[in-house]
Amino acid sequence: MDDGLGVFLLGLGLERDRHAVAKDVLRDALDVLRRDETARGPMPLPSNREVLVESVQGNTMELALEVARGGAREICIQVLRSPDGEELTRITYSFQKDRFQLDCRKSSLDATTERPLTGGPLRLSRGSPLRLHIFLDGSTLEVFANGRTAATRIYPTRPDSVGIQLIGARRDSRLASLDVWEMRPIWDGTESIPEHP
Repeated sequence: MDDGLGVFLLGLGLERDRHAVAKDVLRDALDVLRRDETARGPMPLPSNREVLVESVQGNTMELALEVARGGAREICIQVLRSPDGEELTRITYSFQKDRFQLDCRKSSLDATTERPLTGGPLRLSRGSPLRLHIFLDGSTLEVFANGRTAATRIYPTRPDSVGIQLIGARRDSRLASLDVWEMRPIWDGTESIPEHP
């Protein structure tokens, strides 16, 4: 797991750049790409119960959320989820194991695609909420978790694999805030790659 900006998704070439200028460029780029915003929260996340984020669907989105642990052992956000859960990608954080993970094992029904399990250790300071910033752009998923980042490629096959659900494991937790933006695709097929001399 990379601890830099790692803007793989946006293709801005700012990998591991911590300077304020780079952050300003990223912020400006996001403003251009963002469309409609939906805000939710605060709201409870009951123990072991899937909470569907209604009216928020898509495969080209930006999500920013903050979750207060409460007594939960683990928080799971499912993205690109089909209504029956046949396809989904899990973004999980274990408070018990101090571990952040992208679980792509159910991301696609196509058995020929790679479906990795990626992540690493992430220790939050006592009482700190989990803060996630999630970018979806078609087959690209990038997640920033409390300053750490991980990215992967995913290939859902179903056109209805566009849902979002939240789950808190074992005990109740609380969604402090959720902001979702529909995003314009990074690539629309009209781009050209400049040739190097």
